Amino acid sequence: MTNTLLQLDALGHYSKERFLVLGLKDHSELLRPYLGDNMELAPYPANYVGYKQGVSDRYNPGPGWRKLLSMSGPFRGTVKELMRHYAEGQALSPGAEGLRRRLGPLGALVPPIWRLHHGLKRGTPVYLSAAENDRMLGRYGVKVVHFPYPNHFDTNLPFVFEPWGLPHYHLPETYTDDHKTWIDGLFRDGCERAAVVVTATRWVKQELVRHYGLASSKIAVLPRVPVFDDPTNTDGPEDELGDVPETFALYPGMTWETKNHIGLLRGMARLRDEHGLKMNLVCTGRTVNPTYALIEKEIVRLELQDQVRFLGRISRTRLNRLFAKAQFLVHPSKFEGLGMPLVEALHHGLPVVASTATCIPEVLGKAAIYFKPEKSSSIALALKRAMTEPDLLAELKARGKTQLRTYFPSHEGLADRYVAIYKRAAGLPMSPRERTLFEEMTA
Repeated sequence: MTNTLLQLDALGHYSKERFLVLGLKDHSELLRPYLGDNMELAPYPANYVGYKQGVSDRYNPGPGWRKLLSMSGPFRGTVKELMRHYAEGQALSPGAEGLRRRLGPLGALVPPIWRLHHGLKRGTPVYLSAAENDRMLGRYGVKVVHFPYPNHFDTNLPFVFEPWGLPHYHLPETYTDDHKTWIDGLFRDGCERAAVVVTATRWVKQELVRHYGLASSKIAVLPRVPVFDDPTNTDGPEDELGDVPETFALYPGMTWETKNHIGLLRGMARLRDEHGLKMNLVCTGRTVNPTYALIEKEIVRLELQDQVRFLGRISRTRLNRLFAKAQFLVHPSKFEGLGMPLVEALHHGLPVVASTATCIPEVLGKAAIYFKPEKSSSIALALKRAMTEPDLLAELKARGKTQLRTYFPSHEGLADRYVAIYKRAAGLPMSPRERTLFEEMTA
């Protein structure tokens, strides 16, 4: 969570910006290495559990809790204490959702048990009212709030909101009904109440206009390049590449169902069986969700054990080394709002083989070999081209540099554009250049 302070200079102009970086309680110090000279760090004063469907201010017990309280008799105090720790409205983790599906009728017990465990583990969830949040932000002189991810708290201050696409509309089968309701409420609430909505791609902007009826002039398109170096890195033994193959394709991405690891595996099997080519694959990212168990079974079924390695979550230094060593990046995702690994590949000069889903062709332009993510035959043919046409890979490197230079602002340009967005959201004076930048982003 980032909150912006715009400070008047001696002449009454907003010529110097100060920023308050508001981190999660007990975790805010992790952000300190990333702060600039004009940034201040503060923790959010409560356990932040995100948007709660249908509740705008304080946590109120639902009818189930009220009924339980009325029946609890001498255990009323215990029930009240459990209620205080219950993570009401919190979306289930992927693991909990997978367990609920597998248990059939007994799955109805999973949400309350998980939410109680979640609340006890994190401490009492406190839903601060808009007035309480505004008082807290007022102590720092905040004029506008920036929520860089969809989770947001209540505030009467103008805010900037960033929804990273609407996956529940495109892949509804990957969400439970409850989760779809919750996530749609989260996105819609933020989009409708925000002073300015920011997206990374024109494709997502069009989706927000289509599904939520937002005015195009309210949505600023701002592609962004991530920070590629980790200031906390110690370059220790854990950053070494380890036992990775001499030649391999790289796929960084958590094993969500939308990332389509299984589709990629099936394409690799067809590449081997129909084209006589064996490709090594190195995957990074967290594997703690039910989809990973299905991926492991598919690897065995397709007899790809000697070709696929999952490294799990790794350091930025180790990831950068993998980008430098890989033959190409393969990205079979079925949904992206931007796709940070794609941008990282362009930065590292790594050729890309990618799906045609959602915004991916917009992000990569001509700097990729494309395939249809739902067709293993299409994946296999794209991989074959990458493995047998070295001149094409060299050309993709050159195109990638051009795409990075022309589509993405520099870090300095990104900062200038965000300041223009903040000033427009807060209704503060803008320079002619800032007005031009904002008009370009919302065009």
